[in-house]
Amino acid sequence: MGALNQKAIKKMELGLIQLIDKLLDDIEDQNSVDMISDFPARIPIEVIGNLLNIPQDERAPLRGWSLAILSALEPVRIQRFYEPETRRSSILRTISEPLVSDRGKDPRRPHSRRSDSSD
Repeated sequence: MGALNQKAIKKMELGLIQLIDKLLDDIEDQNSVDMISDFPARIPIEVIGNLLNIPQDERAPLRGWSLAILSALEPVRIQRFYEPETRRSSILRTISEPLVSDRGKDPRRPHSRRSDSSD
């Protein structure tokens, strides 16, 4: 059974509801709201960050990286995205390799790129 089976997804439900409530609270007092970047675009980034146990303060680059990587799947790539896409893919690989390694050693342990002297 995979990590995203029905039971695992059900366990994520409360966290997703809390995330959406927080996002709604964040945009409630704003004078103008971009309903793409201020709300739904943040949901997959937060869910992916939660799945990979990426600390909250290290998640900001995920959106740019994911957009650059997804642009590689487009039939016609826009040239201005090509260089950042290549660079971001390399950075994402650098970040994801320790995530995968840590998950293989202890799937329940939160990951941090910061050095930890207790290891």
